[in-house]
Amino acid sequence: EEQKQLHQDPQRAVKNRILEIYLNEVYLGQANGRAIVGVEEAARVYFSKPLSKLTLSQSATLAGIISAPNTYSPIRHPQRAKKRRDLVLMRMEKMGWLSKIKKKEHQQEELIVQFSPKTKAAPWFVDHVSSLLRKNDSQEEKIVTSLDPVLQTIAERVVKENFASLKQEYTKIKDAQIALIAVRNRDGAVVAMVGGENYKTSQFNRALYAKRQIGSVVKPLLATASFDLLPNWSPGCWIEDKELLLLNKGVQWRPQNYDRQFRGAVTLREAMSTSRNIPFVNIFQTLSQDQGASWFEEEMRKLDLDASKYPSSSLGSFTATPLDMARVYTLFANGGSWVDPWFVSSSAVTQHRFASEAATGLSVDMMRSVMESGTGRKSSEYAPGAVLYGKSGTSDQARDAWFVGFDREYSVAVWVGFDRESSLGIGGSVAALPIWARFMDEIGAGVQSIPVPKSIKSQLFCADAPDCIEQRADWVKKTSQLNKRCTLGQSDIFNKPQQGFWSRLFSF
Repeated sequence: EEQKQLHQDPQRAVKNRILEIYLNEVYLGQANGRAIVGVEEAARVYFSKPLSKLTLSQSATLAGIISAPNTYSPIRHPQRAKKRRDLVLMRMEKMGWLSKIKKKEHQQEELIVQFSPKTKAAPWFVDHVSSLLRKNDSQEEKIVTSLDPVLQTIAERVVKENFASLKQEYTKIKDAQIALIAVRNRDGAVVAMVGGENYKTSQFNRALYAKRQIGSVVKPLLATASFDLLPNWSPGCWIEDKELLLLNKGVQWRPQNYDRQFRGAVTLREAMSTSRNIPFVNIFQTLSQDQGASWFEEEMRKLDLDASKYPSSSLGSFTATPLDMARVYTLFANGGSWVDPWFVSSSAVTQHRFASEAATGLSVDMMRSVMESGTGRKSSEYAPGAVLYGKSGTSDQARDAWFVGFDREYSVAVWVGFDRESSLGIGGSVAALPIWARFMDEIGAGVQSIPVPKSIKSQLFCADAPDCIEQRADWVKKTSQLNKRCTLGQSDIFNKPQQGFWSRLFSF
């Protein structure tokens, strides 16, 4: 037929061919954040049928929205789309292609959209890889990415199912968002990524771009640095947990524990597992006096984290993205070195040394205590039998809830919060841990424990100081010279409970 028409009216045939090409390439709106290109795809997305099966009314709808497809979207603005359809039908009557009666019949039809969008797998991941390729002007026909399709499918399902359940239980967080990202420890491959609750409604990738206060997930990093900077320091040593007042240029700061209580003295292991704040501020202050005011800022710079020199940084008052935290936590499975994350195939694995193997080993073992008896203990309900390591985090006024953890294979970060930084009213152990643990369980994580490095050994410490009647074993660096009543610095925090090592006012 086309050849016959070409022979009879070559000019008209060419115009028809041009129109056909145009209609196959024309932009006709978005669905699930994805462009709808061509009338065939539009027919399937908006009406769940091929183009050849559309009614005249439906075809007129597509023709009517071409000039401004998002403004006249049948999904978002059905009344506008209907007016445009009626305008097309009216023009068809004026052109003599439709009788007045038929025009009225079609205009009286209800515009029924049967939305059937095409969905792309791993949408946030695909978007990011596409932007990387555009940025680098890649011309390669075959691209190898870091994505593990099985892990990605699990991540999307776990987030969808469990975040919905969380919102049903805590109605205050119904507008909250979530991000999950998993990095392979040995080479930095980003194997799974979910950038929000629903890609259809928001394509913003919070896993990569939401910089939020990290809260207590900073504590393992601070502890690891302190083990290298304080020769005689161990998880079994004692540290004060008493009221503390700090002063900066006339502004007072009184850090608090989550329970608003003070225990007098705790071991570092206990402080980590139960996430007590005062002990970590004390470590920060001790090292600030010994190493200089900027010591922590410099240590975090080794991790490409932007911390400040102020004591509040010891409680995670600075910001980072979920990807930042997942990549940083790879150091715990790699003996003190973190790896650069990647999305598109790279020939080399880049590692960055942060801490010694011994210091890292001590922190890894404390994070096992977090999971066994501390703020991460509920993980056993969701991932029974798994050997997992991690730390919860909650930022000031519960605006951000985190859980970041790892096994031998993967480091995974989960963040929950509002885009506008309102209070969630719940912390990381409630909002983020269950989703993190369920993901780890379903990917089969935690089959093997992380080996204890040869650079640390077991030693007995006082378990009931100051009496020291009971003792318990804990890990120390082999180079350490520690007694059973080990405390932070030179303080005797047990014999002078009223004064205490940190009871005076510090300036910073």
